[in-house]
Amino acid sequence: MSETIVAATVRQSRPEDRETILGLIESNSREALTEQDRDAYGFVQGDFTASSLAALEADTGVVVVEVSGKVVGFAGTSQNLAAGNGPLAELLGQLDQLTLHGRPVSELRPAVYGPVVVDRAYRGKGLLRSLFEGVLGVLAGKADVGVLFVEDSNRHSMAVHVNGLGMECIGGFELDGRGYSILAFPVPRG
Repeated sequence: MSETIVAATVRQSRPEDRETILGLIESNSREALTEQDRDAYGFVQGDFTASSLAALEADTGVVVVEVSGKVVGFAGTSQNLAAGNGPLAELLGQLDQLTLHGRPVSELRPAVYGPVVVDRAYRGKGLLRSLFEGVLGVLAGKADVGVLFVEDSNRHSMAVHVNGLGMECIGGFELDGRGYSILAFPVPRG
């Protein structure tokens, strides 16, 4: 049985958190992990820099979770729905074809959720749920629906987001020989 950490703090990120967040992304990237680790722990995708994190912070924001004053996880959010290429561009290109609970996503105020990472040493302790609740708080009143993509081979991420957080698969696409699922969740009005 997993232990829940009760002394965790969830807050908006600050510029001084960027180095830690970039370290979490790098150490949990698809490229940095072995196939066995990707299967067991999941992985994060995308190229992120201090400036791309600053752009997320200036948008709807990046939420971090701290334990004993140390940032051990984060989740990004964005309503600036522009992407040059890659899986995010594919997701955004399908928004007007997707529905959540019978409503077209394009008629809602969507926000992108992700990337999200919790340090491996702190997983299974309820911190992702705390991060997600922080994300919902940040998006409440600004967005009606959150959307994200998960590579189909990332079974760990699919399980925690669908089974753990209750997100729904509303579509999918293939890019460069890899399959991706599009997940969504309603955002409370706030």
